[in-house]
Amino acid sequence: MRPWILSLSTEARAVAVCGLSLLLLLPSPAFAATAEDRRAARAHFKEAEKAYAAGAYTEALTSYEQAYARFEAPAFLFNMAQCHRHLERPREALALYQRFLDASPDATNRTVVEGLVEEMKVAIAALPPPDFILLPSRTHFESVAQAPVAVAPVEPKRVHEQWWFWTAAAVVVGGVATGVALAAQPGGELPPASLGDINLR
Repeated sequence: MRPWILSLSTEARAVAVCGLSLLLLLPSPAFAATAEDRRAARAHFKEAEKAYAAGAYTEALTSYEQAYARFEAPAFLFNMAQCHRHLERPREALALYQRFLDASPDATNRTVVEGLVEEMKVAIAALPPPDFILLPSRTHFESVAQAPVAVAPVEPKRVHEQWWFWTAAAVVVGGVATGVALAAQPGGELPPASLGDINLR
């Protein structure tokens, strides 16, 4: 248990309980509660007190909350804050202490509660930072890489646009020119063809 849990003021809680008992017993125009609501709040309050005395702060908190739902007495806010304080929930306790002070500006235990508020602020500052996970964000480059790319259809080249067409044509032209040059020489004949010695003249 943390040090700030052990500094609970018994006097402060007794003042709140005393004020709460008076509110439950005496009619008050400040609360629009029926007699049935008061009886239900009193029953929940007794259950909360038993649980609180036994150290069952979760059960006590539930009963205090049920009592407050039937009868909105500021003292219930204080007792709920005390439960959160013992459960090591300083943020929740601080919120309820402040609600209690706002609802009871003239509370006899105001100085004590203000001290508890400061304790909760110190306890909150000492809490470790909440755990969180950073999800990787999509970078500009990832977005660009995953974006669809439009590809223009490639039309087949025509025969006279192919490289091999002009290469073959050059070979043919070169062969013809060579043949003509050889034939023009005196007594010259064409070299033998691949099918034998055929005279084409």
